Amino acid sequence: MIDCVPNRTHCSTSAVCKLGSPMFQNLAVYFYQNVVASYEAYVREREAETSGRFRHLRTAVQCASVLFHFREHLTAPNKMTWREVYAACPDYRLIANIANTTKHHALTSDDPIGTPLVSRVEDLQEVSVVVLYEDDQGRYPDARTVVLATCSDGVERDVDIALTNVLNFWGGQLQAWGVTNYQARPVPYRPGSALISRERAKSPGLEALKGIDFTQRMRLKEWDARTETANPVDLTGKELQFRVYKPSYKLGLGFTHPNYPDEEPVEIEFDLTDEESARVHAAQNDAERNAVYTALADARREEIHSQVKELIEGRRGEGDDRD
Repeated sequence: MIDCVPNRTHCSTSAVCKLGSPMFQNLAVYFYQNVVASYEAYVREREAETSGRFRHLRTAVQCASVLFHFREHLTAPNKMTWREVYAACPDYRLIANIANTTKHHALTSDDPIGTPLVSRVEDLQEVSVVVLYEDDQGRYPDARTVVLATCSDGVERDVDIALTNVLNFWGGQLQAWGVTNYQARPVPYRPGSALISRERAKSPGLEALKGIDFTQRMRLKEWDARTETANPVDLTGKELQFRVYKPSYKLGLGFTHPNYPDEEPVEIEFDLTDEESARVHAAQNDAERNAVYTALADARREEIHSQVKELIEGRRGEGDDRD
């Protein structure tokens, strides 16, 4: 392995250093800081509560590129050829085709095996799969997105599973070579492969941007409790209805008088603008949402102070003699 020293002009050997960045000084660091990090970013979008803006597909493609090019960072004695990787992990070919197709938009020549499985970006699709379940309370949906590849051999392949298999292959190789320990990532859940309780079900939320054409492929399935399988629903002659709304949020604040901390707090509420609501809606977790709310409250500091003062003075007018 070539050893790169940070903040020096040259490596300690005359060979070209592929891991030239100080951030990626060795294979284990590169694997976790780039390959695994890219996979984890993709997983966050794959497991998100909403779809409709191709974030799942976009991060899957980015992850495929990183997984494909990782082979180029291997050095003796652990170098592997394209065919060697494919022989040990057949999903590597699909990932390689995806990486090259999305880079060049279309592939016009064969890969080392033959006709590429994927040769056009149009062969890749993000699909929302909605499975209908039923319990003693009635019907309920579970909606999740998957990334599928329509391949040249007529087979529809699951890109999500392929990404996980290739990541686990590289991690297993590094562990076998004594580079690092690696814990294999679980294969992602496939919609309709098991019974999902109402509490664990994800609602079918879709996002769209005003002024941008909305395109989303969807598949509707129904859970058969007798066979424990999800079967496609025949939509022939049926009419589907959707409710479309823009995100709208309120900012609620409560203030307790410092001299009377046990008394009922002063409460005020603001309607957020469309832009402010969109910022809240874009937050991925509670920490991000709280950060947005804090920033919005700070931006409205003068308005908040004025309303609180008015409410306190109103209490005083009703006989409250607090200082």
